[in-house]
Amino acid sequence: MVEPMEEMVLDKALQLPELLRDQQARVTQSQVDSQELSDHIQLLVENINTVNVQLTSELTTALATLPASLIACSAAQADVLALTIETSLLKLSLIQAHAFRQLYGHVASAAPGMAMRHALTTVAEKLHEQQLVQAEEEHMLAVQIDEYDQMLQVVDGHKAGFLQVVEDMTIVQQEIEEGRRDLRRLGWTGD
Repeated sequence: MVEPMEEMVLDKALQLPELLRDQQARVTQSQVDSQELSDHIQLLVENINTVNVQLTSELTTALATLPASLIACSAAQADVLALTIETSLLKLSLIQAHAFRQLYGHVASAAPGMAMRHALTTVAEKLHEQQLVQAEEEHMLAVQIDEYDQMLQVVDGHKAGFLQVVEDMTIVQQEIEEGRRDLRRLGWTGD
């Protein structure tokens, strides 16, 4: 009688040729795929070399046909552009430093990465101070408006001065028209 362990070994031994054939097929397929990729890469390298030669030739022709003054002008423009960029970067650094000074209330120290808590506390304090100043200004403006209203009451009474003038002018115009109608009815032919 064959023991179970020996039977398992015997089964595996019988499957070995099939496993080897499968592995050999995979290796052969990998070799075919590898060769195809290698051929494709070689074709791409040849295309790149051809295009590189053409582009180099066209660049050499273009550089030879450009006048020297145009090349010098381009170089000068590049220098101006580089200086403009550097100047802009310096301006941005100054603006950033100014913004930090305004935000934190002091010039940045050796610890540029200030704690967010400290920054928020500082901003909250500044906003609270600004709120107090604005509340005081609002109170002062309210007092001034009240004083202005009181002065208008003293000068104009219950009716506004301009409104009174308009009403008086309307009454005068109506009386003039009534007088003219009466004169025309009585036979007046003037004005």
